[in-house]
Amino acid sequence: MANLTDDRTVSCIVCQSKDVRRFLYIEKVPIFCNVQWLDRQQALDAAVGDIALGFCNECGHIFNCKFDPHNVEYLGAYENSLHFSPHFQEYAQRLVETLINKYDLINKTIIEIGCGKGEFISMLCESGQNIGYGFDTSYEEERTARVSSSSVTFVKDFYDQRHSNLKPDFVCCRHVLEHIQQPVHFLQSIRAAIGEVSQVAVYFEVPNALYSIDDMGIWDFIYEHCSYFCTESANRTFDEAGFRVLNTRTDFGSQFLCIEASPNKKSSGYTAPKDRLHELAKTVELFEHRYIEKVDYWNKTLMNAATEGKRGAIWGSGSKGVTFLNCIENSNAIDVVVDLNPNKHGMFVGGTGHEIVSPKDLHTNPPDYVIVMNSAYQTEIELMLSDMNIQASVECA
Repeated sequence: MANLTDDRTVSCIVCQSKDVRRFLYIEKVPIFCNVQWLDRQQALDAAVGDIALGFCNECGHIFNCKFDPHNVEYLGAYENSLHFSPHFQEYAQRLVETLINKYDLINKTIIEIGCGKGEFISMLCESGQNIGYGFDTSYEEERTARVSSSSVTFVKDFYDQRHSNLKPDFVCCRHVLEHIQQPVHFLQSIRAAIGEVSQVAVYFEVPNALYSIDDMGIWDFIYEHCSYFCTESANRTFDEAGFRVLNTRTDFGSQFLCIEASPNKKSSGYTAPKDRLHELAKTVELFEHRYIEKVDYWNKTLMNAATEGKRGAIWGSGSKGVTFLNCIENSNAIDVVVDLNPNKHGMFVGGTGHEIVSPKDLHTNPPDYVIVMNSAYQTEIELMLSDMNIQASVECA
């Protein structure tokens, strides 16, 4: 932690207001949480950046004032697939069924922006006999070939007006918008590509800022995410870009904010209610103290465990796990990091150099305690530990 003294004026990246309050500074976190390293020294030498969170009193948006897009380039080595978890697979399948039923996605044309390795768009196309186009600059043919149906075409590019010939019935974009420094401009480019077909359905999914701020999901603050959306700032962003928001809701244990929209001819001039912005401002004001308390708790907990000679593991080497290890001073008390994704096994965590192992590797030297990085997976993890006859205490971070 460091103080927020900085004389530079900052403008909100959504509404351009200069009425921005900085409220949390986190120094030297890995630029990439979802890039793993081949050896420990590479991991220790991973590039780092600073997070200085700002809250816009005008639209309610939260963003990293220190974000530099030149630091971030998403390549094939970027690994953030969650589909190895049965619990997440259930969520994804439920979402597919919901979207197909709600928008009658049968024999339609679907575009997914930021499709990653292709799991979700493949599910949409296979379940609804749809034709799909997955756009992602980090597309890897070797990986997607194992998960995709023959009805999906992958494009290693950005989706914009150059692809306006595709004429989609449905456009989805999940966990991408939070990575974009100019979200209104990004959405405007999508709006231009869609054209004047007003019946196109649009579905976006982003991390829910209130889960991080109000529910204290503090390990979600990562350098890759320059934006943290609440309902109010999402509404403002989509309206500015030429979309009409039809519905917003939370899902996956309130961790995700889901936005359903349709193309609009022009902005309606949406502004968030003043009383709601005041509530958000008060929540932000209380947050920094609560953040410090939670970090202190885990520092003391790990220090005590180390003193008692206990062997510890964290379960989850994604964003939450990497952030936890890099923000807790006593994270060297953690012996190992566990993950279900086989593409991460034998790799090392950026910033701290912890090795990532498979759950089955815990048999060799079982931990005394396991810290679960995402509460959504706690039941799944406890069942796996029980099946492996590992008698470790389990606590969510």
